[in-house]
Amino acid sequence: MESLDTLSARLRSAMSAKGVKAVDLVRVTGAKPPSVHKWLTGGTKNLKGQNLVKTAEFLGVSDAWLAHGVPPRERAASLDWPFYPWIPYEQIAVLPESSRAYIASSIRRSLSELEAVPAYEASRQKNERAG
Repeated sequence: MESLDTLSARLRSAMSAKGVKAVDLVRVTGAKPPSVHKWLTGGTKNLKGQNLVKTAEFLGVSDAWLAHGVPPRERAASLDWPFYPWIPYEQIAVLPESSRAYIASSIRRSLSELEAVPAYEASRQKNERAG
């Protein structure tokens, strides 16, 4: 099994899994063929910005995995990640565990504060009855 320590290795692995060719990446990203060739041969060590986002979306892998090898490999589906599109899952996945724990506790605290608001609770109950 090939090591996936480099951008080019991860990119080739994801392309192979999807049956994608370099020309497909050129078409999807709008990058020039020599640039895509560098991505695939190791001439480019980092893929950033829209090239990273478009490539990862097209290949169905997470931005964090493609760019840095940070698990999970699979792209989070919007249904699985409740904060999409406001906060892409990939932005959270690359953070250290302590930062993710802090964010989770902040969200829990905010939710408990919202639940304490009577108008919010009444609205939530009404929606539950209607749905």
